[in-house]
Amino acid sequence: MVLLSPEVWALDAPYAGGGWTGCPVATAIIGVLGGGNEWTDCQFNVHAALPVEGAALTVMLREWTPAGYVTRDYRNFSATPAKTEEKQSR
Repeated sequence: MVLLSPEVWALDAPYAGGGWTGCPVATAIIGVLGGGNEWTDCQFNVHAALPVEGAALTVMLREWTPAGYVTRDYRNFSATPAKTEEKQSR
């Protein structure tokens, strides 16, 4: 059985594995999942804080172990939305 927690962190630099410095933005402890099983049709409401401007946002999938939480997977993403061109109406 595995206790999983997806977390969003505002880091000082993009995450590349190992240790990091930053602050949590959002966390959801989603529960225990046995090997070979899956959850389907899940919806979660997660309270989140605004990240510090310029922070490197990272989503981490973390697992509880006897040594504490361990990051099992992660994805970095931009804190600033991409600019889109405005369409002109005629």
